[in-house]
Amino acid sequence: MVDGDRTRAGAACSYTVAGSAMLLIADTAGVSEAAIEQAGGRLMRRVPWSAVEETLPRLAGWPVLVIEAIGIDDDRLDAVLPILGRYADAAAMPVLVAITADQIDLVTSHLPGPNIRWLCAPTMPERIAMLIAAAAPPIPVLHDPLPDRVQEHDRDPFGHERSGLPGEPLNRLNVRVAEIARLVSDLSRDVHLAAGDVADRRPGYGAEPASPAIVLRDWSVHVLGVVAILAWLRLCGMGIGSYLLIVYAGTSLTLLRSFAEHRAAPVSDHRVAVVEQAGLFGILFLHNNLHAAHHRAPALPWYALPRFYADHRTDLLHHNGGLLYRGYGEVFRRYALRPHDVLVHPDHAH
Repeated sequence: MVDGDRTRAGAACSYTVAGSAMLLIADTAGVSEAAIEQAGGRLMRRVPWSAVEETLPRLAGWPVLVIEAIGIDDDRLDAVLPILGRYADAAAMPVLVAITADQIDLVTSHLPGPNIRWLCAPTMPERIAMLIAAAAPPIPVLHDPLPDRVQEHDRDPFGHERSGLPGEPLNRLNVRVAEIARLVSDLSRDVHLAAGDVADRRPGYGAEPASPAIVLRDWSVHVLGVVAILAWLRLCGMGIGSYLLIVYAGTSLTLLRSFAEHRAAPVSDHRVAVVEQAGLFGILFLHNNLHAAHHRAPALPWYALPRFYADHRTDLLHHNGGLLYRGYGEVFRRYALRPHDVLVHPDHAH
């Protein structure tokens, strides 16, 4: 599927090939379509969210999938994102998802994976840069398998040499910009690629072995920090034992709050808890014990959370699956001697 104009002069002919195919999931034409056009992409089709399930099976090819989730309600996202995830996984296509900050948990739970790029409240330049990067040929990395199909951008579909085509300098510029954007994106994910080098992409989460110089540097900074703290304690007349007791107590209180706040659950709203009667802990934790309320209204100031929770208590407890503790005493009684949660997400437990 290539759109283009054909010109003939005698026996010679040439083709102008349009940009990379892009499939847009959006209810209205807007900023996403403008970004695709400015990035040099070719919009195959805009599919409304209500038509995703019936439309995707009829589409052919492996385009860049652009998903405009901003403004879409959570129920619709919960229903449609798994369909888009399966479609993207089957085609191994690059996916760009525009979201807002309060959609992060929901969207990332349905669309994980190395080919997914999330754009949180993106500006137009950010959209354009990521579209160009997604459409660019991937940078070879050690141990990457060879592709099992030829992508549209890998060759001229009609077998003609394209170097003399009008607009080719701009095409080459777009490719270079895409390579730079891809490199910056990789560096932001701690994939360290230098020009001309090939890096080892590890499947695990272990850090790269550090050189002796880096180890010495890091430990030197740490030791200097410890010396500075010891000097300050001596100046203040505080013993090391008293200091460690205070630090341990403060860290324990912080971990008590975070311990009860979250759990693994397939439904994103069920992952956040409410500790209702927190007493003085509520002030100490800036009312983050009402964590479901904080997730519902993350921009709300801490002192307004109790009133917001009281006004929306029934709805919040309905949406978080009834994950409610009466107080931190209940948390202690229930989980002091047994695990609070497993560290494996329920979707991957078996």
